Amino acid sequence: MSALQQFKSANFPMTADGRTYHVGTKRGEVSNRMIFVGDLGRAKKIAQEFLKEDIHFAYRSSREFLTITGKYKGVPVTIISTGMGYPMLDFSIRECRAVVDGEMAMIRIGT
Repeated sequence: MSALQQFKSANFPMTADGRTYHVGTKRGEVSNRMIFVGDLGRAKKIAQEFLKEDIHFAYRSSREFLTITGKYKGVPVTIISTGMGYPMLDFSIRECRAVVDGEMAMIRIGT
């Protein structure tokens, strides 16, 4: 992303192609059911255990958020590693809300 990139809103920046600024996702890449973890390794481990080979999307943003979307028993699920602290979780939830329609179910797994 260019340092000279212009955003429509400084309060909620998104890239020209519709990606959220921090998490880096856009419509269709995040499901309505989400699992949030702080640790990148934990996100990968959960994805390997539960999503197995049914992973449709994986992206690591320039801000170090990892997003993995796949299916668990036929149900779309997104796993997001947020890094450390509640402010990072806040970014994640707000940015997921911006690219997901309808109700959302979220679980936070961590310490």
